Amino acid sequence: MLTFLKEKFSTLAKKLSTKSHLNNDEIDVLLKQIRVALLDSDLSLELADIFVHELRVKIEVINEKGVINYGKAICDAMQNQIVDFLSDSIQEEVHSENNLTLLKKTLNIKDGLNVILFLGLQGVGKTTTVAKLATLLAQKLSKKVVVASLDETRAAAKEQLKTLVEGSAVEFLDCEGFSNIVEKASMCVKLAHTRESNVIILDTAGRTDVNAALMAEIAEIHNTIKPSETIFVCDAMLGQQAPIIGKAFAEAVPITGIILTRLDGDAKGGSMLSMKRAVGAPIKFITSGEKLDAIEIFHPLRIASRIMGLGDIALLIEKASDVVDEMSEEQLMKKVQSGKFTLTDYVQYMKKIGKMGGLSVMIGLLPGLPKIDQKQQQELARKVRNQIAIVSSMTAKEKEKPDILDGKRKLRIANGSGTKVQDVNALLKEYNMIAGVLKQMKNMRLGDQMKIMQNMFKR
Repeated sequence: MLTFLKEKFSTLAKKLSTKSHLNNDEIDVLLKQIRVALLDSDLSLELADIFVHELRVKIEVINEKGVINYGKAICDAMQNQIVDFLSDSIQEEVHSENNLTLLKKTLNIKDGLNVILFLGLQGVGKTTTVAKLATLLAQKLSKKVVVASLDETRAAAKEQLKTLVEGSAVEFLDCEGFSNIVEKASMCVKLAHTRESNVIILDTAGRTDVNAALMAEIAEIHNTIKPSETIFVCDAMLGQQAPIIGKAFAEAVPITGIILTRLDGDAKGGSMLSMKRAVGAPIKFITSGEKLDAIEIFHPLRIASRIMGLGDIALLIEKASDVVDEMSEEQLMKKVQSGKFTLTDYVQYMKKIGKMGGLSVMIGLLPGLPKIDQKQQQELARKVRNQIAIVSSMTAKEKEKPDILDGKRKLRIANGSGTKVQDVNALLKEYNMIAGVLKQMKNMRLGDQMKIMQNMFKR
């Protein structure tokens, strides 16, 4: 996520961390480097100049006041400037709440029916994002959530949305029999009322470009159903076009929030930095994958932390809490402490990591670790699959007591799992390492746990 900006800013941050002072010439050089990085990230010239000017003011204040840890103060100023571009003071105040309250406040969820209208161009992942947000609200808030498609221009749009939410707690409303799209929108809202729904999300038709007819239709729908939230969905990889398109939509209807999609792609980051100031609305969510759970609340400070190369420990903890049952985790640690941590437990541990997005996601959220490319991600995924196959080829006794594995047993297991004896040996080595690491982490402070995890992934 945002690899380009992260590489540029984190490199600068490392150099600055040891500085005791910057004179005017050095400040000019730093700001020039930042300006070039911003322009290369697809931020507009106007906004890049504003960013650099505001950062210069922050640095000058630091120089005037004088600080003990100068390098850290400059890095903090850079991070704060990123946050200033991504959010406002009200949004930061909201982000101090706990997760459930935060989710409610992010979308202004109130008692009764909450109507959310989705807007955006065709091909930005809007329909998939409708399903993602609906699923998130249904699961996290235990709300009755329904979705409906107002897209009559794309033949498969309705079926796509219906299929995406099928089997989930989200209900698809099939509002047919209306040739007028505004009447259909109104009827969908009425139907959601009669079914005592808490939230309805309406997916409007996307277009290949911004045009008067599209904006007029959206404005009429908005004025008729009066949504509590009007969300503009935008592909983060659109670059400098993203804020231009967003501004055009904002001129047609009052946008209350933005969702940026495909942050897992080659997005350079400029579109993210520019959206709030161009559209006049905060980024509320970001998505980074095709799965329905690949959506997260937008935390400006956390994103700024990632860009500065400081990782996102808070998100890592959230991901862990979503997939790890407290009692099972306690039982796991008891097994580790008593020396009864078996290969079966190891496989369950690796599967939990997979539910958190895999090792590549964990590495990306930990500070101080290098980015791994797609080839390395595929190799990690293959390795975990092989390890699960290896353990599945063992007998119950072998899983319980891996010390009994001699050369003959290892060869049998390798043949049964379609792997090599070297893979079996590598698994046993990592199993012993993980068991040792988990034992070390017991009763440790979070900061010390993170250091151990960093060292583990560096091996």
